[in-house]
Amino acid sequence: MSKVIKKGFVLLACAFMLLCGSLIPALTVSASAEETSSDRYYDEYPISTYAVDSETVNYSRRTYDMVTTTNEAPDYYANSDLSNSCGPTAGGIIVGFYDRYYENLIPGFTPNYTNGRYKVKDKVYIPALMQELYTLMRTNVDDVGVSEADCKNGLKTYVEQKGYNLSYSSVKNTWGTFQLSSAKSAIDNNKPILLFCDEAGLIIVAQGDHYDRIVTSIVQNRHVMVAYGYCTVKYYNGLDENFRTDTYLMVSTGLYSQSTAFVQVNTTAWLDNGYAVTITA
Repeated sequence: MSKVIKKGFVLLACAFMLLCGSLIPALTVSASAEETSSDRYYDEYPISTYAVDSETVNYSRRTYDMVTTTNEAPDYYANSDLSNSCGPTAGGIIVGFYDRYYENLIPGFTPNYTNGRYKVKDKVYIPALMQELYTLMRTNVDDVGVSEADCKNGLKTYVEQKGYNLSYSSVKNTWGTFQLSSAKSAIDNNKPILLFCDEAGLIIVAQGDHYDRIVTSIVQNRHVMVAYGYCTVKYYNGLDENFRTDTYLMVSTGLYSQSTAFVQVNTTAWLDNGYAVTITA
C-alpha cells in the first residue's frame, strides 16, 4: 500500500473531526483602492478547512500510479505569530526544498535527514525564514495577506539576496487553462510548483477492502501551497472495465493538521495560477 494512502487512515479521522469544528476567521485590515481581499491570499494559521464531502468508490480492482519529486517536499506549517501567512509558508517550503541542493539558501540549516527525507519544521531557522519572507512579500501591507505578484517577487528577492537565481514557468497555457503535462514535466524534472488557489479541496484517500473512502476538506479562504507530485487512480468493475479515473496533484499544504494531501485536477476551477519554480546557482 502506498505511503499516501496509509497516511489517509490517520488523516481521515482528522477530516471527519473538522466536520464538527468551528472555522477560524481570517484577519482583515482596511483595503486599498487598488486591491481588495478577493485579489489576495490569506489563509489563516493553524487551519481554515472544513470537511464537506465523503465518497465511497467500490471496485473490483484498481491501479495506482504516483510520481513525486526526488525527495518529495518539506511539510512546514505557518508561524503562529504571523497572520495571513500562507504565502510566506509556501515560499518557505520552496526554499527548504532547494536548500538541500544550495545550502546557503538557509545558512546554517541542513534540511534533510540521513535517509533523504526532509526535516520537520525546526524552532529557529525555518521560523526566521518565514519571518523574512513575510516582510519581503509585503504581507498585510496593502491589504490582508499577499498578492500573487508580491508573493512571487518576495520569494525571488530572497533567493537572489542569497546569491542564486529563481525563475517561474506557468503550468497554464496562454488561454489560462491548466496544463497537466506542464505540471508533470516540472515534477519529473524535480521542480516544485507554487499554487495560488481559491477554495481548493484537500483530498485524503483511505483504502478499504475493495473500496476507497475519499474525503474532501475545503480550504476556507484563498490559499497558497506547493505541489510536489502527481497521481492517477483507475477503478475497474467486475467486468474489468475502467469506470472511473481520478487524477491528483500531491501537495504540501502549509497547514498544521493536514500537512499533505491530494488536490483534484480532473477539474481545476480552484486553481487561479500555478508556477513551476526553478532555483539555480
